[in-house]
Amino acid sequence: MHQERKNSHIFCSNRIKSISFLVIFMLFLNTLTSAQVVKISYADSTKIIQDSLKNKDTSLNNLNIPISSDKLESEVKYQAKDSLVYDAINKKLMLYTNAEISFEDIKVTADYIEYLQDSSLLTALEIVTTTDDTSKVKPRINQGQESSTFSALYFNFKSKRALVENAYSQYGEGYILSSQVKRNNDNSINGYGNIYTTCNDPHPHFGIAAKKLKSFPIK
Repeated sequence: MHQERKNSHIFCSNRIKSISFLVIFMLFLNTLTSAQVVKISYADSTKIIQDSLKNKDTSLNNLNIPISSDKLESEVKYQAKDSLVYDAINKKLMLYTNAEISFEDIKVTADYIEYLQDSSLLTALEIVTTTDDTSKVKPRINQGQESSTFSALYFNFKSKRALVENAYSQYGEGYILSSQVKRNNDNSINGYGNIYTTCNDPHPHFGIAAKKLKSFPIK
């Protein structure tokens, strides 16, 4: 009986040693496997990062930034003496006092200018004061060799059409005063309530009156 217990104890001890060795061996294999996985993952990640940097393009055309299909071909430049206000919700720019805005060969100066970015519509106005300020300059639009003063201007930079109120324009040695002028995209002009004169006074002493007139640019 004593011999049987001794043999049983030896068997159990050997079995425990075998199990312990097996567990240690499995842990060792698991460690090697984990190390290999980490090494492979690191190599793959490095390759992906290198490929990403190689193919990376930071130009604006590849940043998926939406650009309007009917955007203006040239930039619009502007400045003002007093203040500049931009309404981001309505995309409206407002310029106060000695305001100036330029687009291609067009330059507009006025007391107040408003520009709508989506429609490219410009509004320029003369601010009438109660005091008689002789230093005050009339709003003006210059385009090429042509120049006109006005009290109100509505100009669309896209269509190149304009509506001018109380326009005073010089053509060669003559002047045309019009209560309203419509400028077409071919640069032709339709005038209403006109006076043509060679007198350079804003209130001419003589002239030829015409209810309607139409002028075309010399080509």
